[in-house]
Amino acid sequence: MGSTDALPSQDLLVVLQKANQIASTTDRDTLLRGMASLLMDFNQAAAFVLLEPRAKPGEMLVSYSQGVELPPQGVQALCAEITADSPRCLHLPGLGARLVCLLPLAQNNPQRGAVALFDAAQPQLVVSDLLVKRLGSELEKLDLIASVKQQTARMEALVNIIEQISSTLDRDTILRRIISYANDLLNTEFSSLFLVEKNGDIQLYLGSNMPEGKDNKITVPSGQGIIGHVVKSGQTVIVDDVSLDHRHYAQADHMGGVTTRSILAVPLKTRALDLGSKRGGVRERIIGGLEAINKIGSKFTQEDARLLQALANQAATILEIAGIYNEANELFLNAISALAAAIDAKDPYTVGHSQRVSEFAVEIGREMSLNAEEIHQLRIGSLLHDIGKIGMPDAILTKPGLLTLQEDAQIRRHPEMGMRILGHIPKLRPALRAVWEHHERLDGSGYPRGLKGEQVCLAGRIVAVADVFDAITSDRPYRTAMKLKDALAELRQQADVRLDARCVEALVRAHANGRIQTQKERRGRVSASTLMPSRPLFP
Repeated sequence: MGSTDALPSQDLLVVLQKANQIASTTDRDTLLRGMASLLMDFNQAAAFVLLEPRAKPGEMLVSYSQGVELPPQGVQALCAEITADSPRCLHLPGLGARLVCLLPLAQNNPQRGAVALFDAAQPQLVVSDLLVKRLGSELEKLDLIASVKQQTARMEALVNIIEQISSTLDRDTILRRIISYANDLLNTEFSSLFLVEKNGDIQLYLGSNMPEGKDNKITVPSGQGIIGHVVKSGQTVIVDDVSLDHRHYAQADHMGGVTTRSILAVPLKTRALDLGSKRGGVRERIIGGLEAINKIGSKFTQEDARLLQALANQAATILEIAGIYNEANELFLNAISALAAAIDAKDPYTVGHSQRVSEFAVEIGREMSLNAEEIHQLRIGSLLHDIGKIGMPDAILTKPGLLTLQEDAQIRRHPEMGMRILGHIPKLRPALRAVWEHHERLDGSGYPRGLKGEQVCLAGRIVAVADVFDAITSDRPYRTAMKLKDALAELRQQADVRLDARCVEALVRAHANGRIQTQKERRGRVSASTLMPSRPLFP
């Protein structure tokens, strides 16, 4: 059955022209449909089957068929015969003794796969072999094009991912994005991010399969598990079957409620700069590891490893920058807090006032859905809202009775003095209006400029509410604190008259939710004092 009948040159030309036409497509399914129909018609065959290699070496699968659905034993019977380079026809007992023509896709490479034609009435093996080799060549081209497109798409995705990661310096946001993007980039079931603790153990910080905010408490001892090996050695590890790898830390699966089958793990490397006298060196430091777990539909590749390592390297660098930024920001806020505390300390009755006003203002801002940068500037502005009092005489600040007109005029200068003190510091400029306008009132009765309504910036309106609330709920030398219910009623009475109603209600909600506490509530006691009208509540 291996012979081929002679084919007129005109018919051969027609077949080859049809093959050229079919091969002009760049769509794999269109190519397979066209070549399958051509080969079946040309050989008068009942069915067409394409066998191609699986991810696991030595195994084949049916990647395309027309006219037949093979059972598993039929596929096995065909695969067992794909050993020769030349085409041949044979009867296979495992397929009901049907006549099958096997045609290899590539010369000298049986593992590339083969085409099987079933029940060919007029086998044309020589020409069919040429057509199948052409099919194999075109499939390789399409696979190469698809691979290049996939690599290009992945690199574009990686660039976009890095841009997204770089758009924030919030540590938790960065880490959540990393594990989410790792899943999408590599097409895995889930991913995990581990960070090295001070004692050397490796803490599971986030997992894409774990709810946000869940306290995972999964720790891998130093040097143990695949992630421990990666963190210790700094090497990338690919494991196709973790059940065969003694390093797999199965307890993590049990604690995390997952089943790990395959894994790609890369280290999170960063470069630390040693500062100080006779230092200034740069050293590599591994701060954790990133795992992609259970590749969907295939095995992890070296390209996957390169992509994940590129993502991990960028993420580690950004985390290091975020750490430096957060430390610097914390130092900055601590310095501001110390300055505000020094101002409050001029009067024993106002100790902690600026800190409380800042906390109140931040919670009001959160209730009003301000963004992170607005909250940050609000925190600074409210902490420094009374910095203009730094040059005020203590006798005025601590005076228990009514102020004289001259004293009152001097007190009213403190917002403007605060703006002048801070105005030459570039980093503080975005917060200046809160300092300048926190004593302005919607009806124009405030100071220093008598602004009205929307002329007063939102930060100024928020700090105004926070400042008034703390003032009337705290003991002062000229009066004792109001009861909480009276204080809230007073704020609501002034809403949309002197104070912004939205800010007032945001404070009321934040207090009801337990995020705002008055000075007396923090001390664990509620004042029963009544208001002493020695000074007006609202200037």
